[in-house]
Amino acid sequence: MKIELPLENGTTYTWILASPQELLRKLIAVSPALKSVLRSVGVDNSYSNPLSIVHYNDGITSGNLLAPVHSRSFTAFRFTFKEFGKWLLTCQQWWFEFAILRNSVLGKVVGGMAYVWKTLMHIFFTSTESFRTVGLHIDDLGDGPTCLFCQNKNLIADKEATEDSWDFKGSSGIVCCIKCKNCLKKNVLTGTDYPMPNPHGELKDVTYPTLDAFVPNTNEAIFKNVDELQRLSHLHQAKAITKENFELAEKSCGINHNPHGPLQDKELRPHCQPMDMHTEDWGHIYLANGVGDDELGLCLSRMKAIDVKYDQISEELKLWKFPKHYSGGKGVWRLFSNKRKKANGDGWKRGMSEIMTLSPIFLDWISKKFERSLPGEVESFRRLCAVIDYIQDLKHGRASDAGRLHALIEAHLHQHKLVYGNAHWTPKWHSTLHLSGQVDRDGVVFDTVSNERDHQIPKSFGDIITNLDVFDEYVLT
Repeated sequence: MKIELPLENGTTYTWILASPQELLRKLIAVSPALKSVLRSVGVDNSYSNPLSIVHYNDGITSGNLLAPVHSRSFTAFRFTFKEFGKWLLTCQQWWFEFAILRNSVLGKVVGGMAYVWKTLMHIFFTSTESFRTVGLHIDDLGDGPTCLFCQNKNLIADKEATEDSWDFKGSSGIVCCIKCKNCLKKNVLTGTDYPMPNPHGELKDVTYPTLDAFVPNTNEAIFKNVDELQRLSHLHQAKAITKENFELAEKSCGINHNPHGPLQDKELRPHCQPMDMHTEDWGHIYLANGVGDDELGLCLSRMKAIDVKYDQISEELKLWKFPKHYSGGKGVWRLFSNKRKKANGDGWKRGMSEIMTLSPIFLDWISKKFERSLPGEVESFRRLCAVIDYIQDLKHGRASDAGRLHALIEAHLHQHKLVYGNAHWTPKWHSTLHLSGQVDRDGVVFDTVSNERDHQIPKSFGDIITNLDVFDEYVLT
């Protein structure tokens, strides 16, 4: 199918993508496995008992970390069904890629990523073949013609992609967590730029380590703020209020005013409920420039203070032997080479898989060597590993108690604050407090791991194509 995307220069861009309805029908026709699974999960499917669609989108950088090729970088759009269950959702084959859009084009679209996301949601839920109101007509799901009804359930993405899709301000807003009404950007309560009265202590800094202190946001409150920003924008255009005051209003509710985004589209509101769909990705929170990186970097700085060298850690890792079938551990000692030391600086900058591989090994080593000299640091790292291990247990069905996850998260936050303080905490640290609630809400642990693993396939096609005019279609097909 083709969509004309409006560009800032007044022209349009013809975007070629796959209709999600047609794509699903085609996959069902050629895949007995998909047909069988959908027949199983759709036994009692009806308008009042729909399946749950889970969306994923993320930017993919072509080239490599040292030499990125921005002209070939792109955003991928995929979807799946929550009812596929824990095991299938960890397999990238069960996430269906239906669109690719080059970032160089996306950056020129009027309304940006939010407009693109809104357009896609209309295809899913308000088109002539709406998954929700009309249902997906399938010629044969094993028992003759059938119709699958589906609702909009989740958007799983990293923070940047989520904020761009919904027009949330994130860390640039005074209210920096869209899930909380009273979570304020670090130092706002004590700063002088925008004095914030807080006589009863109801407003909380984002670094506060306990969830009970925060007031949950609601869909109704978000839409009310969006409508108020729309009203204020008219006043701003009429010069009744200043630009500074209008921007302050945006920051105060944590939302960017975007007349082209999904939150402004009242037709979509029944299908796109931001609080119900907002899904934090634990992988990016803990393993990708997040909590785990901070924890490890600070622990290394304390070890450096007692004259522990990188090469000591490297030599220790060389002694470890891994099962023959496990390739992830090979060369793990190189994470502490002199080259990596320079790249890390005073912190730690690595990817998800490296943190996952390294954490238990590093914990074992420091528990044996530094329990006496660095007891608080060792305990903080131990509690971090306990959180990561339990999330993995929840994800793979070895555990089911979301309350236990929350207790582990708060225990880690309190121990880390005791040892290192919380001046370095970013909104990612606050986001950890919302993970257990998501597990309670969804019944499964959603993350981007399987999709991130799949990036190499479309990326390999994007790296070799010479005609960028057909980039989206070529990489997708």
